[in-house]
Amino acid sequence: MICYLWFSQSSNLSPVNTSPSQPIIPFNPQTARLQFSVSSVFVHFMQKLLQTTQLSQSVIVLSLHYVFRLKERNSGTIAHPGSEFRVAVAALMMANKFVDE
Repeated sequence: MICYLWFSQSSNLSPVNTSPSQPIIPFNPQTARLQFSVSSVFVHFMQKLLQTTQLSQSVIVLSLHYVFRLKERNSGTIAHPGSEFRVAVAALMMANKFVDE
C-alpha cells in the first residue's frame, strides 16, 4: 500500500471527500509498474521491519495516512524507485511516535 500511495502521481490525488464510486487515487499507466509491482527486496524489508518492531495496526494505518498527506500537500514531490524505503520508515516512525504519546 505504501508503494501504491508513494508512486501515485501527485496531480492525480483527489480530495478525500470524493464520491464512493470514484477511486481516491486514479490509475495511471506510467506509474502502475512501480505502484503494483513491488520489489521483493522492499517486501522482505517491510516484513522484517514490521516483525521486529511489532507495530500496532493503528500505527501502520496512520503511517499510510502520512504518506498520502505527503503526496497530497507536496505536488512537486517526485518518487524515484528505491525511495519507498525511506518514506516507509519515516512514516512508521512518526506514526509510532504520535500513537505512543
